[in-house]
Amino acid sequence: MAGASPSFAAVAGVVSLLALAGCGSDEERPAKRPPHVVFVLVDGLRADRVGWYGGGAGLTPFLDGLAGSSSIFWHAYTPGDTTVPVLASLFTSRFPSQHGVDSLTARLERRQPTLAQALREAGYATAFFSAHPLLNARLGLGRGFELGRVYYEVRKQRVTRLGTDALAWLDRTRAARPEAPVFLFLHLMDVHEPWGLHPALATVLERRGEAPEQLGKLAELAARDLRFAAMSSEEAELARVLYDAEVAGLDGALRNLFEELDARGILSDAIVVVTSDHGTELLDHGGRGYGHALWDELIRVPLLVKRPGQLARSDVDEVVSLVDLAPTLLAAAGLPVPPAFQGRSRVDALRGRSWLRRLAEPGPHGTAYSERAVQGGARQHARAVIHRSGKLIESSDGAHEFYDLASDPAERRPDGLGPRDTFPTRGELERLRAELARGGIATAVDRR
Repeated sequence: MAGASPSFAAVAGVVSLLALAGCGSDEERPAKRPPHVVFVLVDGLRADRVGWYGGGAGLTPFLDGLAGSSSIFWHAYTPGDTTVPVLASLFTSRFPSQHGVDSLTARLERRQPTLAQALREAGYATAFFSAHPLLNARLGLGRGFELGRVYYEVRKQRVTRLGTDALAWLDRTRAARPEAPVFLFLHLMDVHEPWGLHPALATVLERRGEAPEQLGKLAELAARDLRFAAMSSEEAELARVLYDAEVAGLDGALRNLFEELDARGILSDAIVVVTSDHGTELLDHGGRGYGHALWDELIRVPLLVKRPGQLARSDVDEVVSLVDLAPTLLAAAGLPVPPAFQGRSRVDALRGRSWLRRLAEPGPHGTAYSERAVQGGARQHARAVIHRSGKLIESSDGAHEFYDLASDPAERRPDGLGPRDTFPTRGELERLRAELARGGIATAVDRR
């Protein structure tokens, strides 16, 4: 990984059975303090813009290098469609309809335990840095964090500013409490609208083979407050270029931040998480932004988890939900999981122990559930359940659409019948209907 310090460089191409099985790695470290946790949430990042998911534009060379020594979850789904409900789900390991945070202004009740509380009670130093201007202390999302910093002074604050402040907090904390493990949560808005003329734009245009004259058109578009769905086809394509430039810029800034973290000795003994709260529709189904539907470009999110000492890449072909992250992190740190958490620990998947199951029955396993926080309107998506390669979407009027994501990943055939014409069977479809009827609780009960 170019630019990273040697102790953090990904060891590309090293694949051994011991590494995949999790042997000889973090399990055999001598007993010491729990691992640090560095959690990076990139608001609005689509999975298909990240290189390891097939993003062909070369936008994320740093993250792709990091993936070479991490566990990559190929079928990770967010439990909601907007930021605040999803943050509440990440911290409580519960779904929006369970924790009650169903809008950008809803408050998380104090009686619900959070990931940060559990880590702080175990001796962690905890800090939260968010560039989301709508977050505030009244929402209750900062409970358990010793420091919670939200940047209100500008419409969009970037990772460079957040990273500088986070490193300063880290330096102060380690000077005062050198033996304490740290939980650093960064909520980044770099790829979220508004999209401006990022310095990475010229590189993106060059990679796409675009003429430099496009910069003038992009500058004009960036200065306008257009509804994406009302743009011309040319304007829509230009807006995608603006988005891609933001992704490329974020990747470079993350490289710099991780080099600083590595120089401080944090990353060698840290669990690193990189994910997103939701995607962004770029007219894939005729819509713009997020919060209006449950298509895969909106609820399937990138998920990378790197455990201490991991050297080789591990591909996790299970369907998982972001509500699984909190119990997974606690279990990996050797801490108890609160009974109220609905998610399931994925520590075994992180250590490569799900490979035997894949040999016995190839293809994705597991179930994920997602719901729109603010529902209403005829035929608007309300809930969705993904089980293996099947996806069932329920609209607000009770109508259902089924998609076979294996044969129809773009979700164009609502009957789900592709070239195989064999999926779903009646039993599999009824299983999806039952999972949807039980809501998110089903994902904690049975994810086989």
